[in-house]
Amino acid sequence: MSDLVQQASEYVFELFKNELPKKFIYHDFEHTSFVVSNTEEIADHYKISGESLENLMLAAWFHDVGHVKSQDEHEKFSIELASKFLTEKGLTENRINEIGRLINVTQKDNHPKDTLEEIIQDADLLSIGKKRFFQAGKALRSEWEMVSNKVFSDKEWEKGQYDFLLNTDFHTEYALTKYGPQRKKNIIKQRELMTDEQPVIQKPAKPGRGVETMYRSAYRNHINLSSIADNKANMMISINTIIMSLIITVVGSGFTFTGSDLFKHLRFTIPIGVLLICCLISAIFAIISARPNVTNRPLDMDAVKNRKSSLLFFGNFTHLALPDFIKGMSDLKGDNDLLYDNMSVDIYYLGKVLTRKYSLLRSAYNIFMVGLVISVVVFMIMFIFSYEKM
Repeated sequence: MSDLVQQASEYVFELFKNELPKKFIYHDFEHTSFVVSNTEEIADHYKISGESLENLMLAAWFHDVGHVKSQDEHEKFSIELASKFLTEKGLTENRINEIGRLINVTQKDNHPKDTLEEIIQDADLLSIGKKRFFQAGKALRSEWEMVSNKVFSDKEWEKGQYDFLLNTDFHTEYALTKYGPQRKKNIIKQRELMTDEQPVIQKPAKPGRGVETMYRSAYRNHINLSSIADNKANMMISINTIIMSLIITVVGSGFTFTGSDLFKHLRFTIPIGVLLICCLISAIFAIISARPNVTNRPLDMDAVKNRKSSLLFFGNFTHLALPDFIKGMSDLKGDNDLLYDNMSVDIYYLGKVLTRKYSLLRSAYNIFMVGLVISVVVFMIMFIFSYEKM
């Protein structure tokens, strides 16, 4: 970022902070930053550099500042404010006019005439090819209703959004290729919102609470089930180790305190040996079930964005540098779909861990039960057989 572009960003931030009416909850500094980021992304793909890139970035920063003066014809006021700022910075009249031309093309129904105009117009409208389109639409609707004092019915608004999506498309090949597929998905979803079977929801608070309750319950259930599994594993470990300790102690002492030599015979050694081995195997399965298992693979942020890994699991994010973790969390906070998908991935892998825990526990209990049964049965058979021979 050049010094001039940096100064422009600081100027726009202060201008919005001090002079933009609070009713403008869509055309604010966040939206401007979004357009600037999009402009930089597309320009980088087309290898735009030097003065042309700087002109594009300056136009992106100033394209909506006219809202501090008026909603109508705000592009005209944006050009005036940009000209004043850039004149003070010593730019030539030709460059100022060029930047004004790029600002003006962001006006509705203006058709771009060259690559630079196509880039900034696509950058301004890139939300139509992103999942954030519907969230941004809610903010835009609220802004228009507050600024214009006009209330839209749900039917009017959804129809307007549908027409806007149908009649608006990207100009650059890059935007068409990368964001065109999501635009088509948005059109389909917007069409569904217009049907009677899926009424438009005005207030996202209620379904939002429902979704949050669902995730909260799922996390709580997983934690409770994990705690139950650990308690069962600890119980199985304790029982088996006590039995093994008693067998080893008693057999090791030779049963001298019993005054009997029965255990010197092989027929009594077999059930004890079976029980000892089964207790050992059962204890091993229970220990593996309760043993902590933390992943050591470095987290790939692309995997997080592609819903293949979760940023929320400590075994993943502790391998990240702190700035990368903070940026990743900011991305989650700014995209509800990505946040909920990360929570879903997290719950899925918690379920995988629970499945493994309970599978090992089931094996431990089965082995313990089979060992007890076999030991008792063998002992009874041996005892009856020895009794008949007496």
